[in-house]
Amino acid sequence: MSHYLTAIDITNILNNQEADIFRRAEVVFTVENDEGAPVNLVTLAVDVAHEDGITFGEMKQEAIAKAASIIKVIADNLRAKEAGSD
Repeated sequence: MSHYLTAIDITNILNNQEADIFRRAEVVFTVENDEGAPVNLVTLAVDVAHEDGITFGEMKQEAIAKAASIIKVIADNLRAKEAGSD
């Protein structure tokens, strides 16, 4: 059975105080199987810059990019560990 990334959502942006330079965004990745049933939901919390004039869309893009890079690092490390154990 194959699995597919079907959605990336921002469920929450925390630390909404003007003085904060970062806000914490919760990024949810949804993975479904061939039958369209959700199999896994992975939530990562990442810090995104909060500057004057930054839009929600820009914060969302930054949050997704940071979360995706974390997943890539995890996947690369697991592959390296698996290759080393052969």
